[in-house]
Amino acid sequence: MKNTKIYNVLQNFNKYEQNRLRKFLRSPYFNSDQKIIDLFDIMAKRINGTSKKEFLKEDIWRKLIPKESYNDVRFRKYCSDLLKNVESFLAFEHVSNDKIAKTNITLEAIRKRKIEHLYSSYIRNSRKLAAENQDESANAHLNRYIVEKTLYELTDSELKRLNRSNIESISNNLDNFYFSEKLRFYSAALSQQTYIKDKYDIQFADELIDLVGKSDLLKVPAISIYYYCLLTVKESDNLKHYYKLKELLTENGSDFPKSEALSLYYFVANYCIRRNNKGDYQFSDELFHLYDEMRTKEILLTESGEISPWDFKNGVGIGLFMKKFDWTKEYILELGPKLPEQYKENSLKFNWGQYYFHLKEYDKVLDLLMELEYEDLLASLNAKTFTTITYFETDKYDLLDFYIESFRVYLGRKRKSKELNDARQQRYLRFLSMIKKLTKIIPGDEKAITKIENDLAKEKQQGLVGAKWLSEKIEELK
Repeated sequence: MKNTKIYNVLQNFNKYEQNRLRKFLRSPYFNSDQKIIDLFDIMAKRINGTSKKEFLKEDIWRKLIPKESYNDVRFRKYCSDLLKNVESFLAFEHVSNDKIAKTNITLEAIRKRKIEHLYSSYIRNSRKLAAENQDESANAHLNRYIVEKTLYELTDSELKRLNRSNIESISNNLDNFYFSEKLRFYSAALSQQTYIKDKYDIQFADELIDLVGKSDLLKVPAISIYYYCLLTVKESDNLKHYYKLKELLTENGSDFPKSEALSLYYFVANYCIRRNNKGDYQFSDELFHLYDEMRTKEILLTESGEISPWDFKNGVGIGLFMKKFDWTKEYILELGPKLPEQYKENSLKFNWGQYYFHLKEYDKVLDLLMELEYEDLLASLNAKTFTTITYFETDKYDLLDFYIESFRVYLGRKRKSKELNDARQQRYLRFLSMIKKLTKIIPGDEKAITKIENDLAKEKQQGLVGAKWLSEKIEELK
C-alpha cells in the first residue's frame, strides 16, 4: 500500500492540512461518497500512527467494506476518486490562499457573465490588492498585468469614450514579467550548459542583455537581479557582477516569495562554492555570511515556517567549516525545532554529532550517531564516515576494525542494489583503506609516513572522502 500514489501523496500532508482536507471531503458540494471519506480516514490514521507492520490493500478493504470480499477494481476506483478529490482540494487551497489569483479569476467570471453591478466594487478591490502587494517576483508582475488587462476589457465600452486608458500600465507590467523571466531562464540555461553537453538556443539573447543594460528596466528588482545572475554566469571572472548581485539580493531578496528567494540565495551560494573550489578562499567567508543573512531574514523557512533538513545541514556545515562554533550552536537551537516532524529527530542528532565532532567531544558524537536510523543514503554515508573517524580519534582500534568491515559490507550491499554508483562506492572504499593504513604507522617513522603521503596523493587524484582530515592525521604523525 505504501507504494500507491494516493498513500504517498497523503504522506505530504501535516495534521492541520489533513483536517482541512477532511472538511473538504465532507462537503456535499465537492464529494458525496461516504466511502471516499472513510478511505481517507483509514489512510490518515495509518500515516499518523507508529506501526511498522506491512500495510496491505486487503487490510483497508476489510475496514472499508467488512462484509464483502476484496475487489481490486473497486478498490482502485476508490483510490482514484480520493486522489481526484485531493487534487481538487490542492487547487482550491491554492486559489483561496492567493488573494490576487482569486480576484483575477472572479474578475474574469464577472466580465464573461457581464454582471455590471459587481464592476465597481471589484475594480476598486483589484487595484487596492495590486497596490498593497509588495511582491517583486515575475509572477507578481504577471498578476498585475492580468488585473490591468481584465479591467481594460471589463470597462472597454466606457474607456473608449475617455482620452486615456490603462494601456501603459498593461504594457509595463507585461514588460516586467517578460524580461525578468527571459533573463531568469537564460541564466539557468547557461548554468546548465556547464554540466551538460547540449546547448540551448535562446533567441535574442545578446539583444536582451544589451537592451536591458541600457534601459530603465534595471530599476525593476526582478529584472536587475536576474540580469546580474546572467552576467555572473556569462562573465564569471568579473567579480563586480557578483558583488552587485549580492547587493541587490540583500536589498530586495525579502520581497520575493520564500521559495524564489531561497533559489536566488542558492544561486549566489553556488557561485561562492565554485570560486572557493578554484582556490579563491575569501568566498568561504562570503558563503558563511550568505547563510547568516538567510537565517536572519528567515529566507530558509518555508511559507509554513519549516526548514528543510538539507538547508539545515548546509547551514551547520558552513558554520563548522568556518569554525563559528557559537554561531552554529545558536543556529541549531533556533532552527532545529522548525524541522519537519518526520525528519527532526534524525536531523538534530546528526547535526549535533557534527557539532561535537568539530569540538573533538568524540564520546558525545558516538552517543548521537549510533542511535540514528537512516532512510536517506547520503545522510547514512556521512554519519558512518563521522563514526569511523571518531573511533580512530578515540583510539578504539578494535571497534574501528569491526566498523570498517561492516562499512565495506554496507557499501557493497548498496552498490549491488544500485542505490550507490561505482564511483561513489570507490571514494568511500579508498577512505577506509587509508584509515586502515594510518592505524599501522608508528609516529616518526619517516619512511612509512612518506609512503602514506604518496598513497594519499594518488588516491586524491582518483577521488576519496575525508581527504582533508587524512592529510591532518598524516601531519600529526611526523
